[in-house]
Amino acid sequence: GPVLPILPVDSLDDIVERVNAGEKPLALYIFGPEADAAEIIRRTSSGGVCVNDTIFHIANPSLPFGGVGGSGMGRYHGKYGFDELSHLRGVMYRKTWVDPAMRYPPYNDANMRLFERLMVGPLLPPGVKKAAIASAGVAVAGVVALAFRSRL
Repeated sequence: GPVLPILPVDSLDDIVERVNAGEKPLALYIFGPEADAAEIIRRTSSGGVCVNDTIFHIANPSLPFGGVGGSGMGRYHGKYGFDELSHLRGVMYRKTWVDPAMRYPPYNDANMRLFERLMVGPLLPPGVKKAAIASAGVAVAGVVALAFRSRL
């Protein structure tokens, strides 16, 4: 059956070098202080990890199980497995009654600036945004004052 190699090392750097020198392991078992384990986990890539124990991370249905690279791809167990083996497909519906020509090439400079503002921002110039916020504040204050006035 499978063999669990126990490899003595001199430092955390040795552990990280040894793990990173080979294929990414399906599981990584680390024995030692949690702070050292956290450092090893941060500096390596593997499938599941079990600290100060072996195998039990596989039996936990609340944890995903799977490898990275040559040790396998994906996540299995419970919802993780369902999501991994399901095709979650995004679908967008758009009405066709308004179809402005500016959506299609050739694009002029004005169209490109508009697309950039829509995709990157800011949609509203800072001065316009400040004025809109101030106007909204005044409108809210007016509504509150009107509500209090009607109760008197």
